[in-house]
Amino acid sequence: MNFSLCLRNKSSKGSLNHLTRDLSESLFRRTGELLLVCGSGCRLDNYGTMLFNSMLHAASALPSSETASLDSFVKAVTYRFVLTPEAIGVYSPVASDGLQRAVDDRILCAEVLRPDDPNEQKSILGLREWAMGNFFVYLLKSQDLSSPLRVITLKLLTCVTKTYSSKVIVSSQKIYDAGGNLASIVTYTKLFHSLKECLCNSITSNTWDATFIVELFSCARHFLAIPMSTDTFTNECTDGGTMLSWACTSSKSITDFDADSANSAYIFEVSKWLNVCGKLLRNQSSTTALCGFITRLGNKEGTERYSLDAAEHKHPEIQHLCSSFKSLVNLEKRLSLGKFNHMQSSNPYAEKSSNAGSGDKNLSNESLRAIEEFSNCLAGHG
Repeated sequence: MNFSLCLRNKSSKGSLNHLTRDLSESLFRRTGELLLVCGSGCRLDNYGTMLFNSMLHAASALPSSETASLDSFVKAVTYRFVLTPEAIGVYSPVASDGLQRAVDDRILCAEVLRPDDPNEQKSILGLREWAMGNFFVYLLKSQDLSSPLRVITLKLLTCVTKTYSSKVIVSSQKIYDAGGNLASIVTYTKLFHSLKECLCNSITSNTWDATFIVELFSCARHFLAIPMSTDTFTNECTDGGTMLSWACTSSKSITDFDADSANSAYIFEVSKWLNVCGKLLRNQSSTTALCGFITRLGNKEGTERYSLDAAEHKHPEIQHLCSSFKSLVNLEKRLSLGKFNHMQSSNPYAEKSSNAGSGDKNLSNESLRAIEEFSNCLAGHG
């Protein structure tokens, strides 16, 4: 904990505010160490899960002015998930406060100098796979997820993928799973399914806004740019071994018995689906058609849900979207990708919040740019 808490002048005005702020900052600074506690056998019902859940909710509750604290939290989680202890010391920001810096250095030295513990790295790998393949998936698929928590989850996944893909950080400074990747193929498939469900739920609940669109499309683009180990590829690739090139080449060889091809086909189909959604979100008329179509899909069953009205027929992309939905439904059945199953994802100590009063539906230049960058990354891939 930040020792400056004890050194504050207790008689100064606003000492309680200082205490609250310092406590919050100290907890976020110690996120990496708290994750080691979370990593001791995460399951959906244990202490580590609840601790990680509460940390994420606390970060999502930060006011918009506390961008530095939020960035600190996101980087701390990312570095613990992706980097070795030595690399964490190299790339973590240096505190401006002398006492904070001394505490950081003391903790880092103790972690680096203690004997290697294979169980600790195994624990972190288990935590990472659990967080990416279960916790974040369930959060993004949840229909009652608050907008701030949805955004920070996407922001965190983006930072994880960017750091893992970074060419500045050498491979020896990163933590790989048994397959030489950031996560398993099944986990990647579940994450793309959650991105699709997240957009659909945000549209049907009318809680999407420009900030969410930026984070969603940025997250999807960085996932597609993740480098895959050479063992993952069974076909020739032309894009330096990224997830996109793997999904594109593997999906073309799909058979009734090839699970990897089914996973790659699903990831590639979701990518094309997102690309169509992005095109429809660029102007008000097509956005209205998109929202109406997705809302109807969620309210109806059978073939009736795919019938287009006169307004939707005016947009060729809606017809492409309809065809893509049908393909995704078939693949989801094959891969057993179901709808959201309830798990406790709310902070029991937080005040109840409401998603009412959603954000501005007029896309900003930044959100339009995020859509364009995602579209550009798909260019030339079937």
